[in-house]
Amino acid sequence: VSGQEPYVRMNFLHQAASLLVTPLAIPTFSCTAVSSPSASSSSSASSASASSSSSSSQPSGCFSMNAGAFLAQQYCTNLHQIARRSVLRLTPEVKYSICKVCDMMLIPGHTLRVRTRRIPTGVRTIQTCLHCQSQRSFVVVPPAVPSSEQRKRRKRYRRTRKRKQSLGPTAPS
Repeated sequence: VSGQEPYVRMNFLHQAASLLVTPLAIPTFSCTAVSSPSASSSSSASSASASSSSSSSQPSGCFSMNAGAFLAQQYCTNLHQIARRSVLRLTPEVKYSICKVCDMMLIPGHTLRVRTRRIPTGVRTIQTCLHCQSQRSFVVVPPAVPSSEQRKRRKRYRRTRKRKQSLGPTAPS
C-alpha cells in the first residue's frame, strides 16, 4: 500500500490517546496563583487570600480535566483531521472508540458509561460519554433460532442427501 504514513500516524495517535486517558498515565493537576518574586513577605498574606478567592476562576492555560485527557482529546482531533485530509476511512474499532461530539477517547469505566436494556428485538446498548454527556445507542440482534418445523425439514433433507451419497452414482440402464 503506497502512502502508509497517514495510517502509521493515525495508529500512533490512537494508541497515545488511549494510553493518556487511563487514570494512572498522568496525574491531575491544579493551577495555583504564583506570586511575583518581587513581592514582600507582608504582601504574601494578602496574596494568599486573593489566590483563594481566585481559585474558582482558573487562570488561562489551566484545564478542569487532567493533562492526559486534554492531550488525548487533541490527539483524537488530529486523528480525525488526518483521516479527512488523506481521504481515509477509520476502522470501526477506532471510529466507535472516539466520541463524535467532543473527540474524547472512550474507555469504559473511565470516560464511557455502558448500559444495556432488553428490547423485543434484542439488546440495546447505550453508551454515554462522561465528558460531554452525549449518548450513542446500538441494537444487538441475536441470531435467528429456527423453528421446529424448519429443524425437521433440515433433518429430512440431510437424511435423503446421505442416502443418495451412500448409494453412489447409479449407472444408466
